[in-house]
Amino acid sequence: MKKSKVLEKLREGKPVLCAKTNFNEPAIVEQIGLIGFDCVWLCREHLWANDETLANMIRAARSTDMDAMVRIGKESYSSAIRPMEMGAKGIMVPHILSVEEAKSWIRATRFFPEGRRGIDGVNADADWGLSNSKDYLKFSNQETFLVFQIEDPEILPKIEEIAQLP
Repeated sequence: MKKSKVLEKLREGKPVLCAKTNFNEPAIVEQIGLIGFDCVWLCREHLWANDETLANMIRAARSTDMDAMVRIGKESYSSAIRPMEMGAKGIMVPHILSVEEAKSWIRATRFFPEGRRGIDGVNADADWGLSNSKDYLKFSNQETFLVFQIEDPEILPKIEEIAQLP
């Protein structure tokens, strides 16, 4: 299992270098990683990448020791889980409108006891089932990050409360 480069740097108090690509091309993601970026932002909210292309883009990021962060559409729980199981280290949730909504995404993307994420354990994020299950659950909770986008003025009075969430 791969540790998150973003979380490692943040835990050390260092800046993180992230690039966004709007191109649906794994080779461009690989180039971004080879240049030395820590993270690539892949957008599913506005862009058209299908699951196979997204998986290949995440794989390209992983091959260069770069984190992939996927900005999801908020259609369902699976919109966050599928990229995580493909190996994405970060999930960006757009338009957070309440503290409760932020908490619900935390529950959805964390395994018990921190959340209620469903267990598969045989995907890229779990080394295709080669990882010890207990280790995988703990590791995933520690090495996956969420980014909540504050894009609407009505949530601004609650921003400190959201920032304090684990």
